[in-house]
Amino acid sequence: MYWEELTAQDFKKMAEETQVCVIPMGVIEKHGDHLPLGTDMIIGRTIAELAAKIEPFVIFPYYFFGQINEARHVPGTIAVSPKTQMELLDEVVEEIYRNGFRKIVLLESHGGNINFLNYFLQAQLHRKRDYTVYKIGIFDIIEKCNAIYSSPSEDGHAAKTETELVMAYRPELVHMDRVNPIGAVNQHRLDHMNGIQTPVSWYADHPTHQDGDPTPATGEIGRKKYQIAAEYVAELVRKIKEDAKTEEIMQEYYSQW
Repeated sequence: MYWEELTAQDFKKMAEETQVCVIPMGVIEKHGDHLPLGTDMIIGRTIAELAAKIEPFVIFPYYFFGQINEARHVPGTIAVSPKTQMELLDEVVEEIYRNGFRKIVLLESHGGNINFLNYFLQAQLHRKRDYTVYKIGIFDIIEKCNAIYSSPSEDGHAAKTETELVMAYRPELVHMDRVNPIGAVNQHRLDHMNGIQTPVSWYADHPTHQDGDPTPATGEIGRKKYQIAAEYVAELVRKIKEDAKTEEIMQEYYSQW
């Protein structure tokens, strides 16, 4: 159930019944030359929609203020400051709690959000809270999908899997005639720094903002991967609904301040 599509009365009922709100955490960024800027949001919200049909929960409206500073050089990117990212998400989860949800799930649908959201989870312990924030990671989901439907070794940003996931339900947004073959090639410009991370590690390897070849993608496989992803997320949301231990341990932690 999409938050923005519910009436106020239905919203209140859903909050009481499910107690879980999921935020698909995407960004606005270039996805090669063939995919839409909102690819991460489309994928995240589609997974959430399909999962909510299995295990009901409320899906937060479009959220795209994640970490994407590595793509500020390409057209269409929305990259807010790190401070704003943290403060805005913190206020959003507070508003979700105020609206009746005690369990808030960050559904990570953009690789560049991994470290940001991990840090945000740790920052929850900076002050006492009466709700719990959980995170479900997209790469755990993709690994499950690719274990069944194999993908090339380099199947990263704007490559086979992301392309077929957009193809599955929004084929009109995919422009395979515009695929840039150069974008599929990792430039390995910082291989001499193996074991060391730098601010430009991603850009050095993928200046065209693509990582792998999208041409093997098919919408049929995309739909099958969505089903795997939806069942996986639904199962994790079910566990979150049943979870009482995390809040108990958090309150134990707070009591020692």
